Amino acid sequence: MPLIEKTGLDAWSEAKGPSKGWHERAELRVAIASLEDNEALRVMPDDGNLRKLKVMVRWAANEVDKKVRYMEDTSGNLIVRLAPPEVPVEGDELTPRRGRPRRKPAETEESATEG
Repeated sequence: MPLIEKTGLDAWSEAKGPSKGWHERAELRVAIASLEDNEALRVMPDDGNLRKLKVMVRWAANEVDKKVRYMEDTSGNLIVRLAPPEVPVEGDELTPRRGRPRRKPAETEESATEG
């Protein structure tokens, strides 16, 4: 069990502050936040690490509450666009349930007493 104690607001100044990654993603957050439905971004890795760039794009999109899709072009750049809105089909779930399937509803009392 963690130890919890109340302190004054002066303890807030002792906090670490935002991480280095938060500052690195600042430009990406601004670009993704201003992205329109009919636009795309071309993001070029400065250190050649495309995997790190994909993670940074995904985190920046989550931080501005946007869903994005991306793909790599032939020159090694990342093309980023907003994901199309998910429209649920009536009676259909967007994602399958995890875990055990639900039990079938119990029979009505009338059919249970007849048998």
